[in-house]
Parts: sequence; C-alpha cells; structure tokens
Amino acid sequence: MMAKSRAVNSILWMAVLLLLSIAVVWAQDLSTKNVRTEESDLANVVVDALRDASGADIAWLPAAAFNEVTLSRDTPPAEVVSKLLPYRDDRVVVLKLTGAQVLQALERALTLYPQPNAGFLQVSGLQVTFDPAKPAGERVARVQVGTENKQELNPQREYRVATSATLAYGALGYFKVWERSAIERETDKTVGDALRVYLEAGKPIAGISERIVAVKP
Repeated sequence: MMAKSRAVNSILWMAVLLLLSIAVVWAQDLSTKNVRTEESDLANVVVDALRDASGADIAWLPAAAFNEVTLSRDTPPAEVVSKLLPYRDDRVVVLKLTGAQVLQALERALTLYPQPNAGFLQVSGLQVTFDPAKPAGERVARVQVGTENKQELNPQREYRVATSATLAYGALGYFKVWERSAIERETDKTVGDALRVYLEAGKPIAGISERIVAVKP
C-alpha cells in the first residue's frame, strides 16, 4: 500500500509539474488576438517603444496597425517586427493635442465596443476607464496620464502624443479629432525601427497593465 501511495503521489507531482511548465510557456507568449476590442500585451510593447523613441507623454496606435499573431517573448526582434507590423515602415510622428482632444480620440476608439474596431486604440502613458453601458461618445469615465506618478487628464493642457504618420494624417476617421496642423514633428524613425531598438535594448515588457479597463456592471 505504501508503494502504491508513493506511486500515486509521484504521478500527481508529475502532473503538477507539467501544468506549471505549461503555465510558464503560456506566460512567455504575447498576443494581439483581441487587439480590436481590448488591451493587448503585445501591442503594449509597440506603443511603449513609440513613446520611448519619441519622448512623448503618450503613444497610441490603432488596431489596424497590427497583425493578429501570438509570439513567444523569445522571438528575435527582427522576426517580431516582420510578423507583427504590416506597416512597419510607417514613420513615427508626434502630435500636440489638448487633453480634450485626447479624450475625444479615446471616445472614438470605443465607439463600436464591444464590436471589433480597426480604430480601437492601444495606448501607452494612459490609464483609461470606460463604461460600455453608456452611449457612444460618453463612455470614457476617467483618464489618467503617466505610468508611475499618474495625474488626471487636464482638458486644457497640451500633451505630446506619438503615433504613426498614417494615423497622424487622420486615418480611420481621426481627422475629425485633429487637423494636420497638430503634427509637431515627424521623426526619422519608423515604427518597425522603434520596436526593434526597444526589444534589442531589453526594455521592460509590461504585459497587460490595466491601461484600458471596462467598468463592471
């Protein structure tokens, strides 16, 4: 009986170790599977890279800027860029927007929620809380700016927002939020270059960090 008990315990421990190893593998994966409806850990890496490369307060990209893929954290940077970014040669551009315009852009990004939306924004430097039960255009409940010392979004203050040239020029209807005159500068970096440099430098990968949070009923 003792031998049988030890055998059962051994099998149980093997099963636990197997489950733990699977969990570790899953933890190493990053995905844009739901990039059109919710915060994406893999997309977060890209917008963090844009903010890092530009020195902007905020960065964002629309869901349409990403392929829907799942990649290991160990994937080589060049391969991440080629598989993830269909428009990797798009230039990084910095907009100067008021807090009111930032809020308007976020409302636009959430207009179709919970339906998939090519214009759904993946963000860096922001924490957005929204209420999906509210009418479109009135869903954003709270916006905080910053990562460590977060501050409430000030509608009158001007913020520098890094994004792609395509979105900066008003794609996906964002021309209704800002005009081209809002472009403060065009950098000499592409979105792909910014991501590759960020990954090669070993910069932190935040994962899901509650940047876009729906209020629960």
